Amino acid sequence: MDLGQYVQLYLVTLRPISWEQLLETLEAAGLSLSSRNDDIIAWLVWQSSRGSIRLSANVHHGSLDRYFVELGFDSNVFASMRAPDERTQVLQDFVGIGKSLWRAHEFHEGEISPEEQGPLLSFAESEGMEGIKKWLPVDNYARFLSPSLTRLGELHDWLLEVYPTAEVVPLPRNGLLVTWDPSTTGTSRFLSLF
Repeated sequence: MDLGQYVQLYLVTLRPISWEQLLETLEAAGLSLSSRNDDIIAWLVWQSSRGSIRLSANVHHGSLDRYFVELGFDSNVFASMRAPDERTQVLQDFVGIGKSLWRAHEFHEGEISPEEQGPLLSFAESEGMEGIKKWLPVDNYARFLSPSLTRLGELHDWLLEVYPTAEVVPLPRNGLLVTWDPSTTGTSRFLSLF
């Protein structure tokens, strides 16, 4: 496993999110602010089920008039974990942070992937359901989907048919969370991307 790349949570919204709103939500989820470099980056401490992990956080206005929230941690944290189920638990805990953010803010989509790897579905929406289906599972551990991304068809049933290892759970505001394979085998497959 090539360690050192960041495990990244990207969330995209059509509405601005301030640093104060983001930090308030993260603190409510149990993270604590360590330091902040103006409006560029913040460092937080996350007490995961497997120990203390340092997270970076960023919020900015980007392309397609979208606003991006990014959280990440160095994949080196997995090197000290002997048992595969420990790695799986940390990823599931990270998904839990994403769920907390999703509950508190109106996001359009999100994913947990290696930094700068997974394509965002906003860029494939114009391709319709086939574009969404094509890019949905590429290079990510989990996807957060708003109704506008799932309304294009019976995405829920299609996901379970085509990806039988996927865990599909509802999110607030009629969203869906898809974890492609929450097992230790799925975690190992995801971590092989690093």
